[in-house]
Amino acid sequence: MRQHIAEWLLPGLKGRDLIFVTLTSRRRVDKNELSRAISKLIHRVKRKVLGRRGEGTQLATVVVLEPSYQHGVHAHLILENPYAVVTPKKFRSTIPIAELITREWAALGFGGSSAAQDTQAVYDLDGAVAYLSKTIGGTRVLDRLDINNFCLPNPSTPPIQTAMSRPDRDNQ
Repeated sequence: MRQHIAEWLLPGLKGRDLIFVTLTSRRRVDKNELSRAISKLIHRVKRKVLGRRGEGTQLATVVVLEPSYQHGVHAHLILENPYAVVTPKKFRSTIPIAELITREWAALGFGGSSAAQDTQAVYDLDGAVAYLSKTIGGTRVLDRLDINNFCLPNPSTPPIQTAMSRPDRDNQ
């Protein structure tokens, strides 16, 4: 099952600037609460980096929820780096992506200032997907793969439809 999942994911992720993120919480959370928080986190990060016009941009996102030692769950994500996406935003955020994710995760009330997450660039995509799928197998595949936050954008579609953006309205 894991091999099939890897074969399914890899083509949609290849060629993208990806980061691997681990998110934990200072308190016990269930799968639904963590999934909603991850959705908010991704939205907040996109807004900071890409602006309001870029909020609808689809970033490649694969989230796996795993049981944690506290009997709750934590998450591993492969996320397309929003700084690698073309945007019409004039004044992009200059905060490094790891720091931005840490700040926003803490602002949501889940993480601390630095202890609750880890963000690394993905240099070995096969290895990252293998690590992500380590707990996926058998009938639990749909339980652990967070379908609510799953996104593999069509590689032939540009990230932002720049023809619709108007330079005179970028800051509105």
